[in-house]
Amino acid sequence: MQVRTKLTLYFISITASLLLFSFFAIYYLSHQERDSYFYSRLENKAQVNTRLYFKLIQIDSSLVKLIKPDKHELLGFTNFSILNSKNKFIYSYDRFNDNNRLKNKKYKNILSKITNNNKIYKEIDNFDLVAYLVEINHEKYKIIAIGEDKYGHGYINHLARNLMIMFVLIVSILAISGWGFSKNALNPISNIMNQVDLLSFKNLASRLTEPQNKKDEISRLIKTFNQMLDRVEKTFKIQRAFVSNISHEMMNPLSSITAQIEVTLLSIRSQEDYKKTLESILQDLTKLNSISKQLIDLSRYTESQDRKGFKKFRLDEIIWDVRKDFLKSNHAAQIVFEMSDLPENDDDLYVFCNETLLKTCFINLVDNACKFSVKNKVMIKLCLHHQQLSLLFENDGLGIQEEDMKNLFEPFFRSKNTADVQGFGIGLSIVKSILDLHSFEIEVYSIPNEKTTFKIDF
Repeated sequence: MQVRTKLTLYFISITASLLLFSFFAIYYLSHQERDSYFYSRLENKAQVNTRLYFKLIQIDSSLVKLIKPDKHELLGFTNFSILNSKNKFIYSYDRFNDNNRLKNKKYKNILSKITNNNKIYKEIDNFDLVAYLVEINHEKYKIIAIGEDKYGHGYINHLARNLMIMFVLIVSILAISGWGFSKNALNPISNIMNQVDLLSFKNLASRLTEPQNKKDEISRLIKTFNQMLDRVEKTFKIQRAFVSNISHEMMNPLSSITAQIEVTLLSIRSQEDYKKTLESILQDLTKLNSISKQLIDLSRYTESQDRKGFKKFRLDEIIWDVRKDFLKSNHAAQIVFEMSDLPENDDDLYVFCNETLLKTCFINLVDNACKFSVKNKVMIKLCLHHQQLSLLFENDGLGIQEEDMKNLFEPFFRSKNTADVQGFGIGLSIVKSILDLHSFEIEVYSIPNEKTTFKIDF
């Protein structure tokens, strides 16, 4: 079922239910009002006739005939009867001369229910009946009055018919207006769908048209979708750059290996030449292995959300271990580690982390700082500032251009001024993935051709 149809049906069902309830309440209250009004008048008429009967009977019994009501009165008074305590009629009048009416079983059952504290109001065969007990001259009498409210019943029936007609008309109008309303409400979504159908990987730069000066849900949807397209376009660009860069990085050593083998096979060489060729091929293969390992690490750290192995480790001890491990394979490097403004409580130096991953992160930062420094030197500072434990990696050297900052942590991104420095552009991507896994923040500050600082907040 289409959303438009569902909206229309929901709209009709809710409004029709409310309308039906309202009309039923109008009918019910009108019916109750008619009953209350007519029974009140019927009882008053019966009381007047009862008092008149007992006064006239004391004066002259022949005067009782004066009690007969006018056949044309609006009340519709059709029957009035007085019975003694033995249920014997002492007076009875019936407009339709049907004196056997009260001998009917329905009426006889009512006579047995008349008590001192019980007045009976009942509708029988389209006639309204009032029955009650009175005590006159120490004698108890049962008074029964019957009336026919033609006008009242006609009004109620007419009201019911009008309400039914109005209900059908209003529901029909609601159905038509609801169908048109849902169409207008869903038009923006239809336009969005039509625009989305035109999108493909070839025109990812296209965006949905945002309505002017509107802040409704549709506008938010379009804005959110356009933001998603921005991220998708950026991802595609990164993917293309990634494929291009990895192809370039893999192609260089492979081409070198192929060329060296082809040249070596052209003629017989000396043992020394073969040895040099194999050493050169080994260097290229080592480079390929390094690229492959870093790609595997990047993939693992980027996709991992597993915090297994996370414990509390002392941060300064991790730094000393990183310094020691890095200097084993980089004897020319200079690593200076300083600690200042440290917390009084040594427990504040502990961080919840995966020690192996954090060491990998720090080693990459140290390696990056040494490669791009003038003297192969990096300064590591551990400090506490405003109750925030921070670690800084500083070096003097090339620095980072402002336009390169936004792409600094993208895989295989390398600045133009780093072309002469060996590397693959993967190290900082690994750093960012590991820190994201730990929920640690990293910031970069750089003055081109002077100084660069990587700051990590724990």
